[in-house]
Amino acid sequence: MKDSAYPDAEKIYFINSYHYIQLVTEYASENDLKKDNVSKRHLLYKLSLAGSDMVVYNDTLYGYKDGTNVIVQYDLRSGTIKRSFTLSVVGYPGDKCAYEWGGYSNIDFAVDEFGLWVIYGDYGNNCSMILSKVNTGNFTLEKTWTMPWLKVGVANAFMICGKLYVIDNYSQATYVKYICDTHTDQSRTLSPSELVYSNTDGTSLSYNRNDKKLYAWSRGSQNRFPVALTYD
Repeated sequence: MKDSAYPDAEKIYFINSYHYIQLVTEYASENDLKKDNVSKRHLLYKLSLAGSDMVVYNDTLYGYKDGTNVIVQYDLRSGTIKRSFTLSVVGYPGDKCAYEWGGYSNIDFAVDEFGLWVIYGDYGNNCSMILSKVNTGNFTLEKTWTMPWLKVGVANAFMICGKLYVIDNYSQATYVKYICDTHTDQSRTLSPSELVYSNTDGTSLSYNRNDKKLYAWSRGSQNRFPVALTYD
């Protein structure tokens, strides 16, 4: 993953697991990643994270503590936890409100043109999907939207320009089934032919606001999909 706070960033951060995460490996470029020319290894001191959809934003790693509902703001420059707090509605122990494939995907972070977001499920409401806008300055939730669909019944989700896009199926070629526009507070269900999504078995999915591409991790390899944006 790249730090999208920097438009010209070439640096890549690599995490080789989705639980018991205590190491983030830094590469100067994609070419260095391919050659395994490591620039720096960030050891997460006294910290073990989980999740397949963590992000690095403004030199800060966002994830959640393994086996908890606690989300963390971790400064990669100083190697310290800046702030943390508990998302009280997320179910534990186990992947109670994970995406369809499981894999410690209870809490999903995303970055788009409007900043940092977190996607999770309300365990007390059948794991209904929840989206919150995160204030990175004081690490609080600015606003929250509860969706009329369940997080456990979908494959993954991502943010583009303040809109939440939700993928229907994990194991076969599928489509974007739901969209929520945070600017209008409106959500809708799409037909299978409106926004086709062909990637399968994806365990991680994110959007990079600088190069306008979706990055998907599937079957041990990374797939990239260009995004064509239209404006109302």
